[in-house]
Amino acid sequence: MTGSLGMRVGTKIAGLALLAIAAAQLTVLAQDRNREAETADVREAVVRYQIKTWYLSVDSYCVSVNRRSARREFLERFVDSPKVKPSSACIEARRGFGRARMPSWVSDKQTGQPAVMFDAGAVRWVGDNAAEVKGGYYCAYRCWAGGVYHVVRDENGWTVLDFTIERQSGADGDR
Repeated sequence: MTGSLGMRVGTKIAGLALLAIAAAQLTVLAQDRNREAETADVREAVVRYQIKTWYLSVDSYCVSVNRRSARREFLERFVDSPKVKPSSACIEARRGFGRARMPSWVSDKQTGQPAVMFDAGAVRWVGDNAAEVKGGYYCAYRCWAGGVYHVVRDENGWTVLDFTIERQSGADGDR
């Protein structure tokens, strides 16, 4: 009888251990989903900052995430801005003849008008309420920059504090 009782207790302990493991895995999955949503919120803040601080007149803002055309789900965050499109909606126009054709500027494929490509790339968490996002812009052969966006969360949501340029086109040659 003692062996049977020990086996039942052991089985119950094993069952409880499995339940604890399953609960821990569900907690991790929920945290991952929350982090994914926060990552999208951070990238949205970056794109809104890019649009707000863009200084040239353009017809479209073509967005990529990690250098891939932004997905519809992400772009739905910008329904208030019809100029926001996936980067696949833009093309780099070229000027010149034959092999001498040089990249010139970015344009909207549909309208043919000037556009700019924005990228919101990898997010590095530097705290629960702070992140750094690799990204940048490209509008022409000599109009591009890449760097890090510094993003913080306050009571109003995620906000970009600044953009630290790490590389940029320039009159003295591309850096």
